[in-house]
Amino acid sequence: MKVLATLFLIFIVSFQLKAQNAVEPCDKICAEPDTMPAYEDGETGLFDYIGQRIVPVVSDCMKNEKAIITSVYITLTINKVGQVVSVDFPRLKASDECKNKLRGAIMRMKGWKPAKFKGKPVCSQYLLPIPCMLWK
Repeated sequence: MKVLATLFLIFIVSFQLKAQNAVEPCDKICAEPDTMPAYEDGETGLFDYIGQRIVPVVSDCMKNEKAIITSVYITLTINKVGQVVSVDFPRLKASDECKNKLRGAIMRMKGWKPAKFKGKPVCSQYLLPIPCMLWK
């Protein structure tokens, strides 16, 4: 009996962990929220993340592709619970491989507070410009 109870408990815990890690898609994007999405650690935390996780990817892309990337504009779609659910690069002239590496680094970004409209969390987009001054 204890074995069955233990197995059941393990099943419930693993199911809850998977549910917490599931990405909730956006069926509608709020174009003009009352409050824009914000990174939990503020602009300082956001630029720390960019410097630690995004800039090295851009630097590798420039080195490997022998390309000059002067700036990167990233459009993030952030869902109602603060997860990054999609990433777009409106003007980036880089290979698909480079874009996929950047997308992977950005999709792992945690710590967003969702936008709000009339006091309720909504899906929205966030334009994130990264100037070349940050490249290493």
